[in-house]
Amino acid sequence: MARTSFRLRRVAGGGDATGVGSYVRGTDTLQSVAGASSLDQDSALRADGIITVTETTDISEFYAAAVQYNAVYLRWTLTDEIVDVNTINSGESGIVGVAVVYSKTGAPQTVVDGKIVVNGSVTEYLHQNLIPYNDNGQTKFYEEPEPGKWAYYTLFAYINTDGPNGSFYYQRLASLEVIVPFNYGSSDELWRRIPLYYREQDLKNNNQLKRFLEIFGFEVDRTRTLIDNVMVQYDPLTAETQSIEQLSNMFGLELKPSDIGVSKARSLLYDVGYLRKNKGTISGTRDYLTAVSGSQVDIIYNGASAAPYYTIRVHSERANLVADPRFVVTDNSTWQVYSQNAVTVSTTPSEGITITAGASGSKVAILGKVAVPVSADNNYYMSAEFSTYPASVVSASWTGGTTWSNWSPSTTAASISVGVANRYAYEMYKPTASGNYRPVLLLQLSANQSVTLYRWMVEPNRTGEFFDGSSVLGGFLYQNYVSDYTWSGTAYASYSQYTMNRKKTQDALLRLIPNILPVTLLGTVGNQPKYAISFDWIPGRLV
Repeated sequence: MARTSFRLRRVAGGGDATGVGSYVRGTDTLQSVAGASSLDQDSALRADGIITVTETTDISEFYAAAVQYNAVYLRWTLTDEIVDVNTINSGESGIVGVAVVYSKTGAPQTVVDGKIVVNGSVTEYLHQNLIPYNDNGQTKFYEEPEPGKWAYYTLFAYINTDGPNGSFYYQRLASLEVIVPFNYGSSDELWRRIPLYYREQDLKNNNQLKRFLEIFGFEVDRTRTLIDNVMVQYDPLTAETQSIEQLSNMFGLELKPSDIGVSKARSLLYDVGYLRKNKGTISGTRDYLTAVSGSQVDIIYNGASAAPYYTIRVHSERANLVADPRFVVTDNSTWQVYSQNAVTVSTTPSEGITITAGASGSKVAILGKVAVPVSADNNYYMSAEFSTYPASVVSASWTGGTTWSNWSPSTTAASISVGVANRYAYEMYKPTASGNYRPVLLLQLSANQSVTLYRWMVEPNRTGEFFDGSSVLGGFLYQNYVSDYTWSGTAYASYSQYTMNRKKTQDALLRLIPNILPVTLLGTVGNQPKYAISFDWIPGRLV
């Protein structure tokens, strides 16, 4: 707990004729006193009272070492102990877990900027995975971490403030990188140079000599791998992160890896020739902004009659258009179940609903009652998790009404695997025109059949992991309450949005845009800027 310092305020209207205040607080609210407008109209001497502060978490060690050709040993020690969330009191904060995230392109900036390999309270981990894939009917394996490449890791603390009912978020503690050796066969080469007699004798001695030589062979392979990587230090797709920093300076990249992350910087450097060639054009501006944001970008021409002449719309990276995907609200204001025949609906699961058909069976429609913007030019995918495989899904569609009575769809929708147990996705029927619609999931339940539905989701143009505006994975600026995941309005009564490193990405775009726009769009006309920018856009949104 801490008390904020006192701020001396200039009396409104006193001192300067305009009475604009002291500008020591940076208030964002536009105020007007005696006809003068200001962003910082101070009028009193006051303190802001007691506020909760979060201590900066520290680590005493974060260590990584490649111990095999496809394995990295990780170890960390936190200065603060991991505690049970139930022991954290109001006004206090503590670490309740850790997460280690792996990436092969650069140090992860957030928990979702890579693959989570550790999520819990352990203090060490051996990262070694063989990932199967199909190659012309044969099962082969990707090795992870990848031999001959750099492996990047970031350690995050999972922090709680104010106890079980408070805020949870991840704080980035430290990042490191390690070269994973490629097996050039150096150990075998050393072994072949040992006289045959000693090799035969070593078989009787539990291969101690051979294992001893493998230590040196592994180190020779590590050195050779490092040399090979130095030779490609100008390749933005494979170079180590420090080389990416230098390449950014060499090419005069408008944004640095520290602004947008190494992964996005690699993409910009790879396409820098195209981006430079088209700099100052509308299409070049759109492509540059798309690469930095990782999202769809629209540049809308508003006409030449009045500024702003162009509006730049940066879409959210992802959107979940189901207002209450966990079925938290139980008063039927955000969702409703309709059925041809009698069914019972229970909201007793911790999240989700259970629907049980009567002796006659029934078609059942789960309707999201909150209308959301939908574009007829985009594809939409509905997904959900079910207690049992939902072979009875009839359709996933949109409706313009607030009730449901259309039971005519007869073709069973084909499911799309999303790689999560008991979770399935379905391509939705497109609306004939853009507008505000409500999602509908239509099921066919047989006699006395029961199904539990939870984590409902509708997403434009893709199927991805479930999220809503209350999710905590990703970046989070605690003191400013800025999360990568956000509700477009009231929680569980509006759609959800996500953009990786949302606040940092938006700040980077605001700094970037004046450097890449056509010079004719810089400046103002009648105190109005020639362009405007909107963030967190989604397809179909009008204002």
